[in-house]
Amino acid sequence: MPMDASDSKLIVVDAHKTEDFVCWAEHNIFNPALNAGPLAMYNIAANAASLPDCHLTIEDQQPFSASWFIQGISGGVGALLPFYLAGECTGRAFLAVDGALAGTRVGAVLNPILTSSRIANISGAMAFAGLQKPNENHTRLGNALGTGVGCFAFDRGNFLSKQSSLAGKLTAYPLVGFVGGSVMSEASQLASNGQLAPTEVVLQSSVQGLALNSFLPHLREGIPSDFRLLDALRELKPRPLPDAKVVAAEVGKSMERMPIVKDNGNLVLGAWNMEFLTSDKAKYFTESYKHIIPRHHLMFVEETNFDGLARVAKDNGYNFEVSRENSRGQAVGFLLHPRLKVLNTHTYEEIANVFNISDLRPAFRVDLLDTTSEAKFSAVAVHLKSMRGGEAFT
Repeated sequence: MPMDASDSKLIVVDAHKTEDFVCWAEHNIFNPALNAGPLAMYNIAANAASLPDCHLTIEDQQPFSASWFIQGISGGVGALLPFYLAGECTGRAFLAVDGALAGTRVGAVLNPILTSSRIANISGAMAFAGLQKPNENHTRLGNALGTGVGCFAFDRGNFLSKQSSLAGKLTAYPLVGFVGGSVMSEASQLASNGQLAPTEVVLQSSVQGLALNSFLPHLREGIPSDFRLLDALRELKPRPLPDAKVVAAEVGKSMERMPIVKDNGNLVLGAWNMEFLTSDKAKYFTESYKHIIPRHHLMFVEETNFDGLARVAKDNGYNFEVSRENSRGQAVGFLLHPRLKVLNTHTYEEIANVFNISDLRPAFRVDLLDTTSEAKFSAVAVHLKSMRGGEAFT
């Protein structure tokens, strides 16, 4: 069937629109991301080898326009790769130094620094910024210092947000990135020439920081873990569980010689790995748990989440305290007989930040008062194994 002139014009117009969009996307989305990511790393090596730099063309956009903001977001996303790799490489280098210094006084002093993933991430970002060729009115040292200050802002904000739910993190991390990006820009300019950065430069750096920090913490923690894919898979294909009544009967037999604890007498302590305790699992094994919990004044608990431990505590008339969860929904905590009064709690995040071992839980301490004897004491729950990477890593 012959095509009329109007159809021909329509196809030509659509083709031009498609070409225009592809060209716009190339210069405002893809090129900024590539310049900030792979090409930034290449240019560091090229400069060291006295080779020409490689920069893809980016359209000049009016500051504060939609395309201008999109360029900033693209640059932040592109920077994910070098920032992540810089932290990983620096952390491995730190671990090598820590191993070389093992058993020495210097090694003992530097060990907390050399084994900290947070310090490695900040140091790696500083090195990456300092190795790049600086723009006009900037210096390598100024860029390194400014990046360090900005990444410290990222680190502190992310640390404070780490105990939030996934929804809370998805809100907090971009806001932290926006603030950290502006801090990074101003600090770099001040450290380079003692002046404040122009408003449009600060704002675009803030947008880049927003994009970068929206994803970087999840990348470091493990995106599949943070989105609870493990739980989702279990819902789709549940792990076979034994009959709850049979389990309760067997547990009752094994525990029957152990007396129920009272408000007097010696304190009875127990430790329990509850293996991914959730509210559903607590409900399923309610009768089994009722044979175990009342025979202890204080239970040190591993591999639980908040809802699961809350359910077990309520079912047995106990109190509970729990740490933040790791990215797999696991925490450590305590089940507490009413005889014990909680005076204070403290979290040791250093335990959860060992470089190259993901999904560790923090150590968690409760300060307690035994209302019967008036004795005060502390208890610490910690679970060092992460189950990530197999025996070679854990």
